[in-house]
Amino acid sequence: QDLPVVDEDRCTACGDCVTACPKDLFSLQRADDRVFVACRSQLAGDEMLEDCAVGCTACGKCAMDSSAITMVENLPVIDYARRPTRDAIDRCPTGAIVWFDPADGPLKGRSARKIIRHAALKDAST
Repeated sequence: QDLPVVDEDRCTACGDCVTACPKDLFSLQRADDRVFVACRSQLAGDEMLEDCAVGCTACGKCAMDSSAITMVENLPVIDYARRPTRDAIDRCPTGAIVWFDPADGPLKGRSARKIIRHAALKDAST
């Protein structure tokens, strides 16, 4: 189950990947929208974890104490007009909620599950 990898240096934000992906894995975000959901699966709980250790389990912790994030069909939906903060990533146990820092890149919260690779990543050029 290899996931696609975007070469950010070559990406022009044209949206072709969003249209072409048969699994609906891509979305385009505005550069100043710092928090995003790195999961598109609508599975929940253990059913989700059977397929992906870092997917959203629909626990709802990211939506606690915030009107900027609500849960819709087992996925967090972010209302960027409400200016979401980094708090949501710290509550996410799987790391499916990600904060993008322009200097440091994508960041996951303190409680996010650590991923231990059992094999080397495949070279994207092969």
